[in-house]
Formats: sequence, structure tokens, C-alpha cells
Amino acid sequence: MRFKLIFSVFFIALMSSCATVTQSNEAISSKKIAKKNGTTEVYKAGDIVFHSSNSQQCEAVKAATGSEWSHCGIVLPRNGKLMVLEAVQPVQWEEIDAWKKRGEKDIIKVKRLNADSLITEDVIKKMVKYGEALVGKNYDIYFNWSNQEWYCSELVWKIYNDALKLEVGVRRPLKDYNLTHPLVKEIMQQRYGNSPPMDEMMISPGAIFDSQLLKDVKV
Repeated sequence: MRFKLIFSVFFIALMSSCATVTQSNEAISSKKIAKKNGTTEVYKAGDIVFHSSNSQQCEAVKAATGSEWSHCGIVLPRNGKLMVLEAVQPVQWEEIDAWKKRGEKDIIKVKRLNADSLITEDVIKKMVKYGEALVGKNYDIYFNWSNQEWYCSELVWKIYNDALKLEVGVRRPLKDYNLTHPLVKEIMQQRYGNSPPMDEMMISPGAIFDSQLLKDVKV
């Protein structure tokens, strides 16, 4: 248990630091929302958004994963507008502009499914239903693959997998990441000494960002 706790604390510091509610009875239509908000050519339901910061923890995430992005969320309709659903403490909805401002220099990156015609109204409703059930859930202090607690990229990955049976990003064991970077080594040593869980599987924001199933969206 002590080993598991140390492992979880390490990844919480890296992932969550880089970064209730009920659904309206109003019928959800992503097309109507986009038109009303003037976001037709910017954000769409199902988009995945990424940002980062320059904290020590986020710098370690970027060094370990080789990606400049350390946090992600998914854009979905709620209460008549598009919002970001994200796994922090706890899982929550956030206004898109507010979410953007939490990132370094207000910079975000947006990705969209290549085959975006698959994001039908029925799929969107399924994604919202899955995500809404998780609002208020705790951040994953054990960084595992169970459905009890959640971390940011796990939430996005599982929403897509549940709704479309797609894997937006490849899960990899800890040993596959760059653990030789001085900052990464320093934090790893602080968190769990000489016994890192090298075979623990994870999905990082960078792995989702690099998914061949996704394309860039200009914002």
C-alpha cells in the first residue's frame, strides 16, 4: 500500500497540478449551440483541448513524455453551451475561456477526430451521459485504470472509447518514458525512492495529442 501511495502521489503532483452539477433538461443540439455561440468554425462537441504551465511538475511531465502539453479535457455541450469537461480535483465542467486562461500564456491546442462525421448527436449525448456521471468524482490518487477515480487523459480516453470504441492515444508503461531527465529523476526519487513501478500502464496528454486519429484545429 505504501508503494502504491508513493506512486500515486508522484503522478498526482505531475498531472493534476498542471492543470456539482446536474444536466439541464434542455434538449442538447451541438449544431444549435455552435451557431448560437458563433463557434461553428472553432470548437465542436468532441474536441479535445490541451494546455500546460511552467511549474516544476509540468516541466517534468513534458520532459518525461516529450510533449509540450501536460493537461487535457474534452469539449461537450452543457446547459445550452459548449464547455470543457476535465478531471482535476474533482472532475468538473469549466467554461472554455476560463479553462484557456489557466494554461501558460492563455495558449491551448485543439484536436478533433479525423473522421468527425462520427461525432453524431447520438454519440455526443452518449459522451455527455458518460462524463456527467463522473462529475464530482475524485482525482485518481492511485493513477490506476479503474473507474473509481480519474485523471485528465484517462477521462478523455475512456469517453471516446465508450462512445466510439476508439483508442485516442496509445497507453504505455512508465518504463517507456524518458526517466533520465534530471528533473524527472529528482521528482521520482523524492516520490518513491529506488522502487518505481516501471510496468504501470498510463495514458498521457501527450499520447492523446499524438494520436493518428486526431487532426489539428486552428483557434
